[in-house]
Amino acid sequence: MSGDNGSAATDGVMSRTRPARNIQADIAFSVPIIRRLCDVDFGGAFAVKDCELIAVQAIEDNEAVIRRAGQLCRCGRWTLVKTGSRTDGARAEAATVGPETIQHLKDARASCLAVETGRVMLADRSRLLAAADAACIAVVGFSL
Repeated sequence: MSGDNGSAATDGVMSRTRPARNIQADIAFSVPIIRRLCDVDFGGAFAVKDCELIAVQAIEDNEAVIRRAGQLCRCGRWTLVKTGSRTDGARAEAATVGPETIQHLKDARASCLAVETGRVMLADRSRLLAAADAACIAVVGFSL
């Protein structure tokens, strides 16, 4: 089955799975943090649970952040917030998530993937959203 090459995330809930109220609060909590991190050209991911930062991406990839957050949040119900660098246009790769990201989130008992619109690409969007719905993981786009 061939999928699309990728499309930019759009605002709002993109999956059929809706985020719970506490997940919406975690996303709202994250936006001002991202605004501040943009000042230092942060382009990465971090995990949030109950309005607390759980894990922040450093040099490692998304999978390592997801794995670490899953170890720290053994009861699950956390959100991965993914943003793009302000200089992504100069990089070889844009910030991207795909169906494999959903599998890692499922394995780590996450509840939501929140992605910055216009800065994060959804690789194989239809498969990503189908996998998210099958795993009961909400996919939400947000703008700064």
